[in-house]
Amino acid sequence: MRRFREGTLGNNDALPPARCHPGHNPAVKFPRRDSGHLTIMPSCPKATETNRKNAPRPNSPRPQPKPVRRSFTLVESLVALGLAALAGAAVLGGVYATLYTAELALRQAIALGVAEQLMDEIYGSSYSEGESNPYSLTLGPGKDETASGTRALYDDVDDYHRLVCEPPVDRWGIRLGQDDGRGSFRFPGLRLDSGFVNAIRLECRVSYVRKDDFRQPVASGSASDYRAIEITASYRAADGTLRPLCQLQRLVAYIPRL
Repeated sequence: MRRFREGTLGNNDALPPARCHPGHNPAVKFPRRDSGHLTIMPSCPKATETNRKNAPRPNSPRPQPKPVRRSFTLVESLVALGLAALAGAAVLGGVYATLYTAELALRQAIALGVAEQLMDEIYGSSYSEGESNPYSLTLGPGKDETASGTRALYDDVDDYHRLVCEPPVDRWGIRLGQDDGRGSFRFPGLRLDSGFVNAIRLECRVSYVRKDDFRQPVASGSASDYRAIEITASYRAADGTLRPLCQLQRLVAYIPRL
């Protein structure tokens, strides 16, 4: 916009020609506008339109700068992977320890139940073979008692000395979980076919102990009125090694008839 001081030119005076662009015609007359003490003459319509288009709009949003996309370097990626591996190893180690402890507790509970079942069977037998010799130094079953290959003829406590059962069976030679407790098999739908139970090994020992300390055996070649029964339950792993699970001990005493 061109501005002229009031009094310099009259309202009817001609304005000096001006060329704001090559297509401007100085013969075209433009109206003048009065604003206070200044007389304002608009510029070329074409230039005014061009300025109006290029002028920023007050309500239009300003163009936002495009965000710069960043990425991790190779060193940062390797460090992050190393930290993630360490954290994952610690978490997985704790989970494995928890699962191993839970599985071991389950196996010990099953093995203890199997050992107690054998102990109850021994408790149902007499102390010795009749009343003839309750202090016999020969412990173990006789030939006639092992002829059947089962424990069906075991009738006294010392018959179970050095007994080994793998897998555990009842006194009639039927695997535990498939027997009915009376010398025959269960109904097929009620039989238990567990690989873990079949991998349990039971070992039984019977020995004379001192009357003043039941944890100490008597001297070799001597006997007493007390016998200790010890049953050890182990688990045979896939590699063939035996892993002890539990040990059960009981004490029986001989009381002569009055």
